[in-house]
Amino acid sequence: MENSKVDIIIVNWNSGKMISNLLKSFERISVQGIGKVIIVDNNSSDNSVDLLESSEWSHNVQIIRNTVNDGFAKACNLGASHAESDYILFLNPDTLIYEGSIERCVEFLDQDSNKEYGACGIQLVNELNIPNRSCARIPTFQNFANSSLGLDFLFPTRFPGVLLKEWEHDSTRDIGHVIGAFYMVRKQLFQYLGGFDERFFLYYEDLDFSTVLAKQGLKVAYLSDVRAVHVGGGCSQQIKAKRLSYSYVSKVKYIRKHFGLWQSLVLISMTIFVEPIMRFAFYLVQPSVKESLISLQGYTLFLINQVGSVLRRSSRARS
Repeated sequence: MENSKVDIIIVNWNSGKMISNLLKSFERISVQGIGKVIIVDNNSSDNSVDLLESSEWSHNVQIIRNTVNDGFAKACNLGASHAESDYILFLNPDTLIYEGSIERCVEFLDQDSNKEYGACGIQLVNELNIPNRSCARIPTFQNFANSSLGLDFLFPTRFPGVLLKEWEHDSTRDIGHVIGAFYMVRKQLFQYLGGFDERFFLYYEDLDFSTVLAKQGLKVAYLSDVRAVHVGGGCSQQIKAKRLSYSYVSKVKYIRKHFGLWQSLVLISMTIFVEPIMRFAFYLVQPSVKESLISLQGYTLFLINQVGSVLRRSSRARS
């Protein structure tokens, strides 16, 4: 594989040592074809970026410091605007790269027979080397409803949700969506489609982009013969309730963008009034009092955000 085939974009927010460990995983193996490693720091309050700047790396590491946190999607787009290689790989700070992880994706997308693929991902495993079931379908009204009702958890084969929970993630195949923790895309295509939708502050920006790819008639590939570690949650573990509220908000935005009026009304109503109850009940059955409280806090933050959004729109309309 030629040099400088892929630039890597990492968005950092208070990731501590995780991002250093990620870069060290590059150093431990012979990763070929990396042009630049572009790290966009979203106004972190820890010393994670300072540690990076004080260290020496064999790869070309470029650090962009934002003075405000305008969200994950916007930071990704900022990083992508500095990319120069054929491909862009979006990586989460809580990942670790194995031998061949990156090269395999580049080789796949480089093949003339795979021009209809806009993006690809690989098998992601947890710290125990167990595959994460993180791939998803392009959402439909039915599988969104199944997820909100918890039917995909109870009967994943009969009532599939958005996530492919019923699949072992152990074979290479075409997929609707690969998680954005390891998301390789053609740079020119990413720029042509306008990058990630910056209305998504956190979560669903990657699923939204995969949906846009599907609407363009392009495919997404999942490659199971190479892998990387993905801890999951990453730095957002620090703010689990707020993270959940962001997920609710982004889901509502995704629904409003991709579904018609009556379907949006039904799905948003289920997201607001049904899904939080099902989530709370799930943690009670587990049982996990802590997670139950976090789900309530996240739902409360979500409602506050929605009410505030309505009031702001009302205020602008009056003025």
